[in-house]
Amino acid sequence: MKLQNDLYSLELWSEKWLLKFNTEKCHKMSIGHILQTAYYLTDVSRVKKVEQVAEERDLGILIKDDMKWRNQCNSAAKKDYV
Repeated sequence: MKLQNDLYSLELWSEKWLLKFNTEKCHKMSIGHILQTAYYLTDVSRVKKVEQVAEERDLGILIKDDMKWRNQCNSAAKKDYV
């Protein structure tokens, strides 16, 4: 409940400063536990559930919920560096 309240506070801050979140790009990843929690963001006067993902790319780095680097290493090895 505390995390959901923090999300609401962030939404209020973002509206005040005219920096709305893109709810389509907001995801959640559980690392180190398998609790089935749901979080919500407001998008144009509708509530949208934040999607659960097992892998996410952030700043060009692949991050997995099991914290293994296999996919990142494979992705980097496939690139043609000349």
